[in-house]
Amino acid sequence: ERTIACRSKAPALWCVISDTERLNRAIGLEALELRDNDDDSAARYLVSTTAAGLPLEYEERPFEWVENELFSVRREVRKGVATFLEHRFELTPRKRGVDVTVRVTVGPRMRVLKPVILVQTRRVVDRLVKEILEADQQISEGREALLGSQEPRLDRAALDEVAGALRQAAKQRGSQRA
Repeated sequence: ERTIACRSKAPALWCVISDTERLNRAIGLEALELRDNDDDSAARYLVSTTAAGLPLEYEERPFEWVENELFSVRREVRKGVATFLEHRFELTPRKRGVDVTVRVTVGPRMRVLKPVILVQTRRVVDRLVKEILEADQQISEGREALLGSQEPRLDRAALDEVAGALRQAAKQRGSQRA
């Protein structure tokens, strides 16, 4: 568990934290494959993915949330090294900003895996904290919060080449009309 002191207000950070697809991509998780779940559990979907290079299948349970305050989900793992995954974000307003508490809890399937799972869980929390801090910085500067994988990467040489090609095409088109 980690608590981060952010400068932004809760509603601005809520948009970052509650967008799980963007946040998952930003911290480097693999693409998710969803299938409808038709058994008697509370899960709406069964999700297959890869985490830390290992296959993972879990029940996607309903999220618990209170807008601008709390976001939590528990995932019951059917296939993988864990029995459950729990992610929880709590936003606590301060006079100038908000504290964001990030908690990730993982139940190891076997005791021997506990040290490895602990290391991997810390890495995930570190990446989550990094993304939230970067989003907070962007928001506090009046910019849109772009998470890691969404940050535009401009290749100036490629842009100059395209601009040159467009100018050339426009010039040719203009001379054809004359």
